[in-house]
Amino acid sequence: MGACATGVHTPYPICFQSRHFRSACETSACCRGVGGCGAGRLTASPSRRATVMLTAAFVSFICCILQLVPVISTSSDGTTIANTHWIRGEGDFVDGSGAQQGITMFVSLTAFTLKADNGTVHTVKWNDVSCNISQCDTCKDATSDTVLVASMSFLTSLGQLATDIQRSTITGDLNCQRTLGIATAVFGFLTTMMSLRIFMQDCGDEFVSDITFGDGTRIINAKYRWGVSAICLLTATLLKTFDMGCHLAIPTPRLKHEKDADRLFGLSEASLQTLLEEGGGHALDGRLPRQPQSQQHLDRGDPAPANGGQTIQGLPQFHRVSHV
Repeated sequence: MGACATGVHTPYPICFQSRHFRSACETSACCRGVGGCGAGRLTASPSRRATVMLTAAFVSFICCILQLVPVISTSSDGTTIANTHWIRGEGDFVDGSGAQQGITMFVSLTAFTLKADNGTVHTVKWNDVSCNISQCDTCKDATSDTVLVASMSFLTSLGQLATDIQRSTITGDLNCQRTLGIATAVFGFLTTMMSLRIFMQDCGDEFVSDITFGDGTRIINAKYRWGVSAICLLTATLLKTFDMGCHLAIPTPRLKHEKDADRLFGLSEASLQTLLEEGGGHALDGRLPRQPQSQQHLDRGDPAPANGGQTIQGLPQFHRVSHV
């Protein structure tokens, strides 16, 4: 069977070796509650789970590629800025003698490049710009703020990709991974969209159409539109809603919603697979196995039956833990 039918088996994060971490995160009431919400009966099949989450992983991979472009655009190299710009402006350049020619402006996060029709290219870093108009200061501030947004969006996409792969199998699925997947998708979507809107407003829609430089040269009749990086970031941000939908649709296996689900982490992957698929019913419809008959007698102080009770073949006996 291919990965699309079985999912991609990945080990638990190293922090899960600590029982205290699992207690504070994975088996906490909050994560167990979030893990249990979703269309369980629609995604009970392991192959269906694998298909949905690996599709989400593919979309996340596309997002990583798209969001790498804005990160590259932080370069101050003129050619890189021209290829990965955030804003593209077109207008007319007027020199000191009054001669006029067309000019294209490529605005990025750390610098902007001016390319005249005669082939002249000039790149200026934002740190070297002395603004004498309010719109210039506003755009300059917006670029510095957006650098962090571009970097964080790329890093969160890498985590999003890892989470999608982790959740593609019922044994690897975790309550905290589902919680993290939903939270980062919602937070990333809102913050990126707001930052992108502010940047495009300050450096595009409301930026000045006539610019006068200190040496008397001017750019007139400038018109601006979205550039490569802005389009890539917007597309990747919108695609994150698909990933969020996949996480919302698929709950974690129901056995992992129990208060004493920490016991599951002591099993081998093969035993856990069998337990989640067969123990107590279907993978997403079952509960932790009920207390064996022999254990019920022992808890009451009665002698155990001769047959020792029934167990699931190949698995250790599980008994319920009484909570005070």
